[in-house]
Amino acid sequence: MTIFTQTQRAIIELALGTDDGIVPPDPATIGVSAGLFKSAINALASRALISPMKGKLGWRLSTKGRKAIAEATPSASPIDEKLVKAPSKKEQLVELLTGDTPVALSTLCQTLGWQAHSVRAAISGLRKAGYVIERELVEGHSTYRRIAQTSEAMDDVRSEPSLDGSTGDSHSVETE
Repeated sequence: MTIFTQTQRAIIELALGTDDGIVPPDPATIGVSAGLFKSAINALASRALISPMKGKLGWRLSTKGRKAIAEATPSASPIDEKLVKAPSKKEQLVELLTGDTPVALSTLCQTLGWQAHSVRAAISGLRKAGYVIERELVEGHSTYRRIAQTSEAMDDVRSEPSLDGSTGDSHSVETE
């Protein structure tokens, strides 16, 4: 049975997902460095699991590669979970604020691992990005919930760098 590294497995499984078995040319498609990607490609080529495409730059999965991955893969997981990008803190905050139930500031702090001023600053940033976020005082404690969003705001969450308290304007404090 053939043993694959996580990077090799990801390369082969992405190639299996294409109609003609073409290996992805960019290491960013599997989230690894160029050096690690090149090393994995060289290892796969040396075992004849991938072969150069005729008349083109790039690699294609060989018949031997298809058989090897079929033998080595149990019928479950296509790509290793470590290669899947985790949601950013900003995406987590938007998710926490979604729904009809208000979320306490203390709960947001605990879930995100942020201090209160960082959570308030992130909420302020979401408001500036087009989210409508309602703040209520419940038994003397701040609670927040998202009541609306613009389509531009959703695009911003996916394209902006994450707010993790260590970058950006984490010292801003929203007054209550």
